Amino acid sequence: MLFLYYLLNYRKEVFRYIESQVDVVALVIFLYLPIMIFNGPDVLVANNGVIKRDIAYINEHAREHFVNTWNWLIGTDKIPFIGFLIFAFVLLLRTFAVKKSGDRLVMSLFVLLLISPLAFIYVQKTIPFERNWSFLIIPLIAGFGIFVNDIGSLLSKRVKKIPYLFVVIPFAMGCIIYAYYLVGVRKQMYANDYYVQEYAKQIKDKLGKISTVGFIDEDINFYLAEDILFESIRHTGSFETQLQWLQEGDTPQQDIIVLWRNGKKLNFERDNYILLKVDSAYWDVYLKKDLGDPKPVSQ
Repeated sequence: MLFLYYLLNYRKEVFRYIESQVDVVALVIFLYLPIMIFNGPDVLVANNGVIKRDIAYINEHAREHFVNTWNWLIGTDKIPFIGFLIFAFVLLLRTFAVKKSGDRLVMSLFVLLLISPLAFIYVQKTIPFERNWSFLIIPLIAGFGIFVNDIGSLLSKRVKKIPYLFVVIPFAMGCIIYAYYLVGVRKQMYANDYYVQEYAKQIKDKLGKISTVGFIDEDINFYLAEDILFESIRHTGSFETQLQWLQEGDTPQQDIIVLWRNGKKLNFERDNYILLKVDSAYWDVYLKKDLGDPKPVSQ
């Protein structure tokens, strides 16, 4: 009904909006075109890196997933998901009022970005991790900026004693403070990601010498071992580094050994290894003292 109201009373604005959406879709297709040319169109839907789900499963879990994503994006569960829906709807209505085609195209892109995850989960047939939608922070911040700009412009025109900057500057400062808050929340929610970064810093000078990474298949040991493998590959440009699975009680000789703290044990000469000092609640990581000569870096 609301769409019909706008269509009847703001016909030009509605058609301008539809035109902008067509432009955005054309832009998206243009950006994806090289990927489809070199890999085939099936690459957009043939997602082999995750567990594929049927439509019934996605229908059942979609709402819960997007509620969790919203909470993850804003760093709290105090603001209900309806807040996101209202925000997206108001931004959509705001797009109708934009007269400049360039501005309207950008705002249409923001709206499309906000609703794109709903299309992706059905096209890819999967429910991903919430952090996969990190890009939504961009349209969210931009949308809030647009609203604050509108409020600042309105107040500066209606109430002469309230300068425009008196509204905009507090908003900018609030965004900075909130960004620091989110960083703290992220470190609590995904502490293991920050531990991985610390381990990577400690072995940075040794990456060219690492040939084998051993780990016991326990909890999220594979997560760290795989990251060390990728760091080595990225450093040397070579795929010679091997990831090797270990069993409890083995006597390993790998260059790096990843163990789950207070988990399964290995029988190895700890005097030949250095325990990396990272304040991790998860892993004990051992680096062999004598790693030999560096591997050649691929050109």
